[in-house]
Parts: sequence; structure tokens; C-alpha cells
Amino acid sequence: MANKIQVHGDHVEVMLSGELTFSSYRDFQDVIKSATEAGPKACIIDLSALEAIDSAGIGMLLYASDETKQIDINLKLRGAKGMVKTVLEHTKIGEVIPMVA
Repeated sequence: MANKIQVHGDHVEVMLSGELTFSSYRDFQDVIKSATEAGPKACIIDLSALEAIDSAGIGMLLYASDETKQIDINLKLRGAKGMVKTVLEHTKIGEVIPMVA
């Protein structure tokens, strides 16, 4: 998993690419920690360049949801496509984390 973080005023964007799988856990934790330390009011995780996600990846997104809720940051997912979008729809993660276009 590769990532990039951009801070835009009161929100931060995390762009993920490659695969969000079990082997990405440590990197993903570090990314979320860095993104939330910026003190944003909102965090958007951009999944448009993500090629694959497994059950551990879904768990990581839920981890991000828990972490951001604890410090009152509004989390949203954006740009899922292909198999990633299909997996997210089947798991109904949108009921926990809002998905935007």
C-alpha cells in the first residue's frame, strides 16, 4: 500500500493506492495517526487508486472510523471503484462510514 496525505485547511485527505490488506496494517495505522495529528475537522480517505482490499482492509477502515470518532473527526470514504467498490458494497461499510462520490 502506498499513501499520500494532503492537508487542506480544516480537512485532510489520505490517498491510498495498491492493496489494503493484512500486510498493510502497520503502514495504515501510521497514516491514520499522521492524518489525525494534523488536527482536522474532517478526514477523507480516497480509494480511487486502490486496486484490492481484503477483510483485514475492511477492518482497517473500521479502525480508522473508531479512531476518528474518538477525537471528533468526520471520516468519509471517496472514489472506490471496481472490485474495491464491490467489496465495500457487499460489506455495507457505507452504513458505518459515509461514502461520497
